[in-house]
Amino acid sequence: MGPLSAAFRDRPAGEPRRLFASAGVEPIDKTAAARRLKSLDALDRRIAVLVYGVGLGLDVVSMGLRLDPALVRWRLHRIFASAPSTLDGPHLEASIIALLRDGGSPGAESPPEGESWRAEDLIDAFPETEQDRLAARMLSDDDDMSTATQQPGLGPGVLLLVGAAVAAFMTYGFLRDVNPMWAAEKYVRNGFYEDAFQVYSDYARISGSAEAKAQAVLCLLGLGDFESALERLSDEETTAALGAMRPFEGPLEQLGAGPDCPALLPRGHITDTRPAFLLRPSPPGQLELVLFPGLGTASRTVHHELEDTRDVPELVSLAYPDTWPKLTSGTFEWSAPGHASPASFTVMPVDQTRQIMNFAKLRLGVKVPEPARNFLRGHYYLRNDLYQQAAMQFAWLARRFPDADYPRERVEEISAALGVDPFVFLR
Repeated sequence: MGPLSAAFRDRPAGEPRRLFASAGVEPIDKTAAARRLKSLDALDRRIAVLVYGVGLGLDVVSMGLRLDPALVRWRLHRIFASAPSTLDGPHLEASIIALLRDGGSPGAESPPEGESWRAEDLIDAFPETEQDRLAARMLSDDDDMSTATQQPGLGPGVLLLVGAAVAAFMTYGFLRDVNPMWAAEKYVRNGFYEDAFQVYSDYARISGSAEAKAQAVLCLLGLGDFESALERLSDEETTAALGAMRPFEGPLEQLGAGPDCPALLPRGHITDTRPAFLLRPSPPGQLELVLFPGLGTASRTVHHELEDTRDVPELVSLAYPDTWPKLTSGTFEWSAPGHASPASFTVMPVDQTRQIMNFAKLRLGVKVPEPARNFLRGHYYLRNDLYQQAAMQFAWLARRFPDADYPRERVEEISAALGVDPFVFLR
């Protein structure tokens, strides 16, 4: 006899929580109940045994099975919503209760686990860790209300207000508790990505929801499990749920001026009209920026004096000079001291930039884990030719998850297209 059976023996079964009214549910069909329970997976069957056979509350079942309460409620509803039985919900529920409390009828199908359909026999086959948690909870509960004292009464007006408030909160609580997606979003907001993943993935398996599948992938990204996330993204329905944020798999255009050019960033397409400049240490000289080259109008070159930076150990970062004009859309060339070959970059039009940035902000709200936001933004920027900004997103992921190969490989791929060393982004 396991610990749960011992606790069950010391404390008889309580009144089960019913989903349907108990009046007028005759006759009882234990054979149909046994057939339905046998068709369930092991976890759903354990929930039915604990709720209907042992009479535990959903909060206790949730704690014992380490499931979100909303998911326990959902699974309980699914037992009847998808039942192939000829019995309707109320009759099937009553039959399951009778089966788990009294045992099966002669000739009924035997249970997959346990010696009989009686709950006290079935719980012996539960995993030991679940038995320990449930037994401890059952033995610690105190249902003796005989010591309760009567409190002074309240006037009818106050009672009416309190009743209305309680009804409102109960309605909200019911909607929240029966919707696993809401419960999972709460986990995400609090950074419990593993718990949220379990709820989303289980809900997706039960309901087939494409949104739940996609949210489960985002939780995997939040945990840094890129391999599993990408495997799940091979499902077209899951990928389609991400829309324009889905992973970009096309080839990257080679945009760089070569790894030997000291003018490193910006390169390629950007959205910043006053970009910072990143260059290798160089002798004293002038940083040059050519405005509007090749547009059929006379180009204009602006200069900024630089000191000798050859003793700088890594790279030199320079804010956009205040004396230079704010850039508009177009292609520009710039060069660093000591090197004649320029690098080029293109500032996107204002309308296109606003559309891209607004979409990236609105699509990725608080219910998306931060690592997943950077992953999706990185691919979204790639799809819109913003290689430099995409590399920054993947570099953030590489620093957050130093043992993961995927973000570092993406940084290397983008760096090769821009013609710079990956160290530029990974430093």
